[in-house]
Parts: sequence; C-alpha cells; structure tokens
Amino acid sequence: MKKRFLRTLPFLILTLLCTVFIFSNSMTEGEESALQSGRVVRAVMKVCDAVGIEVTDTDTLTYNVRKAAHFLEFGLLGLLSFFALFSFGLKAYKSALLSLSYCFFIAVSDELIQTSYEGRAGQVGDVFIDFWGALTIIVICFIIVLIIKKRYIKFYSERDTETD
Repeated sequence: MKKRFLRTLPFLILTLLCTVFIFSNSMTEGEESALQSGRVVRAVMKVCDAVGIEVTDTDTLTYNVRKAAHFLEFGLLGLLSFFALFSFGLKAYKSALLSLSYCFFIAVSDELIQTSYEGRAGQVGDVFIDFWGALTIIVICFIIVLIIKKRYIKFYSERDTETD
C-alpha cells in the first residue's frame, strides 16, 4: 500500500497543481487575460515570421491561441489525473472514466469561476474544448497502457512456455 501511494503521489501533486493553474487563469480579469494571450500571440507571430509564414489576421490567431490553451491545459490535466488513478491501481478503463469525469467537473467549474471576474464570461463552447482536450489525451493514454499491457503479457507468456 505504501509503495502504491508513493508511486501515485507525484501524479496526484501534479494533478492538483495543474488544477490550481487552471483556476488561477480563470481568476484573472479580462484585461490581464488579454495581455497574457497577447504575449503568446506575439511569440507565435515571431515564430511564423522566422519560418516565412505571414500572419494577416491577428484576431483569428488570438482566438486560436486562446482555444488551443484550453485544449492543451485540459489535455495535461487529463494525462496527469489518468496516471494518478492508474498508478494507484485502478484499471485503465476506470482510470479513464474517472479522469474524464474529473476534467469535465473542473471545466464546468472553470467557466463558472470566470463569470465572477470583470471582463470574463463563462462559455459552454470552452467546456466542450476543455472536454475534447482531456478526452483526446486520455484516449491516447488508455491506448498506450493497453498496448504496453498486451506486449507485457505476450512477452511473459512466451517466456513461460520456453521454460516449460
């Protein structure tokens, strides 16, 4: 039991830190949130310039950067929460379902928090983007776990038949 807890602890801590990060972003007022997005957009534009891509519509780029941030931060939350549960000993499908439920709850809470801050609005569309980010990464994690498990079982079953 102690080994399992020690194996789970880093994932659990990182899951909680990721959740705090998401909520702290929700608690920034609209003007500060726009400044944060603006810094990322300028960095993306520099990269585009460096590789010869011309960006003509900064509004669309800003929108896409903000939505990609939702997708990615919830993808990370999905990954961390999946492995926190899986490393604790839950089966992969239970880890996936519980992790997805947790991510959905955090996504809804995230949007509700935003309604309390000036210049921010909770949006149902963002909940869907958050959910799809979490779902995408959780499905990838689930598939990887199944592949590794299948190879592990195959390797040890072949080894056991060789020794018989």
